[in-house]
Amino acid sequence: MKLSDPAPSAPRPGGNSLPPGPPNISRSAQSLPRRPKLLLTFILFLPLAIFLMAGLRAVQLAQEGDLPAELRDLNCDGKVSPAEWLRGGIDFRLRPSALVSGCQDVYAVKTGQVLVVRCPQEPRCRRAADLQRSR
Repeated sequence: MKLSDPAPSAPRPGGNSLPPGPPNISRSAQSLPRRPKLLLTFILFLPLAIFLMAGLRAVQLAQEGDLPAELRDLNCDGKVSPAEWLRGGIDFRLRPSALVSGCQDVYAVKTGQVLVVRCPQEPRCRRAADLQRSR
């Protein structure tokens, strides 16, 4: 062995200087950086916020709808469900009836199809499908 040779216990140049034994790769929740938690929160809550804003906009459109709230009973059962109230305010309008004179049709704006006929005298609410079958 020459004097210029490195000592056998010294690490080789560019070699591994890690301590002996298996590496400790387990991390605690406190050692995670703050950025991934913030990103995870953003990814989870952004779709929820967008969904809530869309729901609030639907309620706003239903409140401003042309069909009065008391006429939004779309199946003539005597009760206005939340779904009927929402759809009645957004998707339906009133016009003079072509099926029964002196009454009004509740019709779908997109298709023009009559769903319900509303009259001032009894029977006040009639489904258009029932009226067309009897003709």
